[in-house]
Amino acid sequence: MSMRKTLSIVLLFVVIITSFRVIWYISLLPLHQPFAEQGVLDLSEFSLSDKDSVVLDGEWSFYPNAFATTEDQLIGQEEKTIKVPLGWNKVSLLPKEVNKSERINFASAFKMQRSGTR
Repeated sequence: MSMRKTLSIVLLFVVIITSFRVIWYISLLPLHQPFAEQGVLDLSEFSLSDKDSVVLDGEWSFYPNAFATTEDQLIGQEEKTIKVPLGWNKVSLLPKEVNKSERINFASAFKMQRSGTR
C-alpha cells in the first residue's frame, strides 16, 4: 500500500471514531436543563424518568461560619451566593481568615411537581 492510501485510511478511521464520540457526548447532554437561581432549583416544569439526572449548576445560597439543622437557625445569618460549578479558590466572598475547620451551610430549595400531575 502506498503511503498516501495508508494515511487516508488512518485519517478516515480517526474521523469516524471522533464522530461516534461527539454523537455519544451530545446524546448524554440534558436538553432543557434547569439552573438554580438565588438558591432555588425549579423542577416543576421538568419531567424526570427513573434514569434521568439533574445537574446542580447555577446560583446557590450559602452561609459562611454557620452550621444549622433547621431554617430557623439561619435567621440573622449573613447570606451569600456562589455560582456553581466554580472552584473555591476563585470565590472571593469567603473571608480570608476562614480556614478548613470552619463550617459553611448551603441553603437550597427545590420546586417539584405534585405527584399525580403529569
